Amino acid sequence: MNLEIGRVIKSLRKKHQYTQEQLAAYLDVTAQAISRWESGACYPDIELLPKIAAFFGISLDVLFDVNTTERIARRSEIYEEIELYKMHPCEDHDFAIERARGFLSEFPSDDKIQLHLADTLWMHIWKTTPDEEKLKEAERRYQAVIGGAQNMDIKNEAVVRLASLYLDGFKHPDRASLILQNLPKIQHSREWQSAVVFFRHPEHTEKLQEYIEFSIAPLLDMLPNYIISHIPNTPDMWDKKVEMMEKIIEMAKFFFGENLLCYHFYVAEIYRLISTYRVAQKRYEETLVALENMCEHLILDEKAELGDHFSSPFTDKLSYSARNSYIDPPHNRAWTLVHFEKLAHKRYDPIRNTERFCKVVEQIERMAK
Repeated sequence: MNLEIGRVIKSLRKKHQYTQEQLAAYLDVTAQAISRWESGACYPDIELLPKIAAFFGISLDVLFDVNTTERIARRSEIYEEIELYKMHPCEDHDFAIERARGFLSEFPSDDKIQLHLADTLWMHIWKTTPDEEKLKEAERRYQAVIGGAQNMDIKNEAVVRLASLYLDGFKHPDRASLILQNLPKIQHSREWQSAVVFFRHPEHTEKLQEYIEFSIAPLLDMLPNYIISHIPNTPDMWDKKVEMMEKIIEMAKFFFGENLLCYHFYVAEIYRLISTYRVAQKRYEETLVALENMCEHLILDEKAELGDHFSSPFTDKLSYSARNSYIDPPHNRAWTLVHFEKLAHKRYDPIRNTERFCKVVEQIERMAK
């Protein structure tokens, strides 16, 4: 144990203007015990250390007087590697899991790193036969983040991922629904309440626009899936489905303008879905047009930069920023098309050797590298 821990406790207590009696009451010990720690006569019991750190709102590293500069730099390195992993998922899932375990061993109390390990454990099912032990560990990790995270965004992310784990991993929709009850209702969200509070104040239009964005973006993602899954997939409905998807594209442009920025990828995916209906109808020219439109929007997505503004009057005060970070980077979208072989599907065989189709594939593969 660091021999200076008593000095650190005394320094923190003085800095925050707490008395020995206040700290003692929180820890359920005597003021005399605090005095002995601070004098170096003895040390706190090990089980009290997390409570002492929590009292002062610090990490155990600070309490032990570890070289915080080096620790901060190392934590930043790990965060950067986590972000890189999101952009370039590792094909070797066992290696990725062990790497994530190593990060957590360095920072056992870091919720973001624990969430990353849980995600890495959970994501293995998309490439391999689900491992029950990995799923159970992912569940425990998510539950630990939900139970202990101070950052509400991280806590809520863990809730959403755990719900997905219950639904797709364990096949328990009831448990997925139950865990989602931990999230606030939409009317309690900061976007909704900001829109309500600032509604009559034109100088705060950005608050209203943020609510518009966070209302429309999920629809752009969910409506196409609704069309696929919940509307009969019979040939007599294919034209109707394409018509509905084209209206969703119009909606995207209505709310975000032609400069869709990070939402180009939603439109790209919708055009890919349109192509699947058109090729099934043997309308090959329209299939190629849809795929070319898909590719064009992926390219525009790739070109979008942080700070660029939307061009619709509903969102023109907003820019492509960190709040869009929940959206996968362009590389991931292209990578998905290539590695999940969506364009390799036999449905495209009648046009596979055409110059236009080959050009689309070539552009997608370039972006996926």
